[in-house]
Amino acid sequence: MAKSLKLASRAKKSPSASKKALNQAKSNPKSQLATVMFVDIVGYSKKSSQLSPEEFSLFHDAFDTISTAIFEKYSGDIIKKMGDAYITTFSSATDAITCAVELQYKFKEYSRNKKNKIHIRIALNTGDIMHRKGDIYGDAVNATARIESITKATDIMVSESTFRTSSANTVPFRFIGARKLKGMKYPIKLFQVKKPYETILGVENQDSTKFRLKRILRNTIIDGAIILLIIACLFALVGLVWYLL
Repeated sequence: MAKSLKLASRAKKSPSASKKALNQAKSNPKSQLATVMFVDIVGYSKKSSQLSPEEFSLFHDAFDTISTAIFEKYSGDIIKKMGDAYITTFSSATDAITCAVELQYKFKEYSRNKKNKIHIRIALNTGDIMHRKGDIYGDAVNATARIESITKATDIMVSESTFRTSSANTVPFRFIGARKLKGMKYPIKLFQVKKPYETILGVENQDSTKFRLKRILRNTIIDGAIILLIIACLFALVGLVWYLL
């Protein structure tokens, strides 16, 4: 009888034990390898202070609409948005880089004929991250934030870990060098994606087309002028010979 009561007592405690184990699992999240992307609008504070309420709303609508559509296209997981910035993770470094290239291209196209242009900068870094309550933590996240802080407008800066993990062979890079970033124990080697981005995506650039046509026209005019000059010289030479004879 005593033995049965003990077993019953243990059975009653088991749900509580399971709940405790579940809470422990939640408080000790496992790390996950991912490529972290930081995107923000360059000069946002100054720009936003100059916009009317209607312009401000349209400005953010454009930023959100373009960004989220491209994140979704490349299976990016939006962790959070902070005003003018997005933090997004990717399971594939290749997808993250291609996503970054298309983001820059789309915002360049959007800003072409717009009064309120949107210029962004993008930083990418690959490493272990931890998920907790809808946010991400870890050195990989901190490093990405530091890389973004030194990235210039319209640029894409990539860490060595992302560069080596990626198989984006069609994307050209320029080695920037190793940088000692604030809060990082060791220097991080950085690579910058080479422009123009439309060449990487295989998209025809309107400006490039116009420039090419102008160059062809200019060369045609120059070639025509040279031919006319040669003909004129020949006529002059023939006239001189005729005169001498």
